Amino acid sequence: IFSTINTFLLWRRKRRLEVLPFKDSDPLGSNNSKALTLLERPGTTEETRKCVFPFIYNGKSYNSCTRDGREDGKLWCAITENYDVDKRLTFCTVTKTGCVFPFIYKGKSYESCTTMDHNEGKTWCATTPDYKSGLKWRLCNGEPKGY
Repeated sequence: IFSTINTFLLWRRKRRLEVLPFKDSDPLGSNNSKALTLLERPGTTEETRKCVFPFIYNGKSYNSCTRDGREDGKLWCAITENYDVDKRLTFCTVTKTGCVFPFIYKGKSYESCTTMDHNEGKTWCATTPDYKSGLKWRLCNGEPKGY
């Protein structure tokens, strides 16, 4: 593992994974971090890091992806129960069609489209990190937009 002032490299099994910018050693860019934090994005290793819900950030509990703490507005989540302690995160995915993964529906985290509770059995996804926060969704697989 090698770090420089403005970027750091992730190495795993003698293979370069990704060069990521960081600010004061904190992936969220806050100025209060004291230790270098490594993060891995989905798809950069054989083992995709999954969001853990709920997670703690700045003493607050989160049940879905958030933009809090990021100047660039990217959705993220912790990959451990307590970001304040572990400083480990991954970025949530927003597809070209607007689906957000993972999304929370009735307390369960979904990493892909689901047929859950759709009266015609069609696949759908939430277009917000937590379906109940905006009640916004869309049909998947090229179907017309939902509500």
